[in-house]
Amino acid sequence: MLRRKRKTEEVRNVLVHFHIFKNGGTTFDHALKREFKGGFVEFDGHAANSVHLPSEVSAFLHTRPKVKALSSHHLRFPLAGDENLKLYGVVFLRHPFDRMHSIYKYERKQKSDSPGSQHAKKFDFPDYIRWRLDQGRSNLLCNYHASILTCNPREGRRVPDRGLALERLREVAACGTVDQLEVSLALAEQQLRPIFPELNLATTPQNVTVGRKSSLQGRIDEAEKACGGELFAEVAARNELDLELYALASELLRERLAGLENEEACLESYRTRCEQLA
Repeated sequence: MLRRKRKTEEVRNVLVHFHIFKNGGTTFDHALKREFKGGFVEFDGHAANSVHLPSEVSAFLHTRPKVKALSSHHLRFPLAGDENLKLYGVVFLRHPFDRMHSIYKYERKQKSDSPGSQHAKKFDFPDYIRWRLDQGRSNLLCNYHASILTCNPREGRRVPDRGLALERLREVAACGTVDQLEVSLALAEQQLRPIFPELNLATTPQNVTVGRKSSLQGRIDEAEKACGGELFAEVAARNELDLELYALASELLRERLAGLENEEACLESYRTRCEQLA
């Protein structure tokens, strides 16, 4: 006989971090590890290109009832909870040109024999980008955010869906941008505290590229100068969706911050707590 679930069973809330490669995720995970301690878990596959099905995430969480926050590089939307498991997604987007330069610098210094690391060490930046682009639509640099939001190769969905990507970004529990990560985390605290009371996402920068320019525009200009006009234009064309998603994430960040009754107090409190950790 099947066991019927008790109606009085408490609903379990779990924060789920879509940890996109080179998108400030290590800094966010640093806060989650401190905040949730043994209730935090990383759920990555064995290969760099692993992909978890939504049902696998739910099944994994059901075997670990004490987990309150999960982070993974290999998640794909949508999240799939149930009547006793509610999942709250968090995702951070990065300007595509800023991200690709960061990936190149990271793979050049990485102690790895992966193809990406080997080519980054062998090529200058433009040739590395051309090599990445030659891999086709599934490569790491072209509309990668849109793919995370709408594609799942294990289910045959390989072409990003613009409308669905924009919709899912609007609906995720908390989103932000890497160039405004401090502000994004301060806002995420406020958005998530009704579910996770007294949540403290204060943190210190982790895994940051040494010697990078301080402003986003400066880093974009640096990438354009290194690429040259023709290659830069090609990368822009092949990241049309991600550029639109980044613009939407920036707009949502501004709108939601402005909607806080105590915006300045929230930001000041967050910055003070971060300074205390430094």
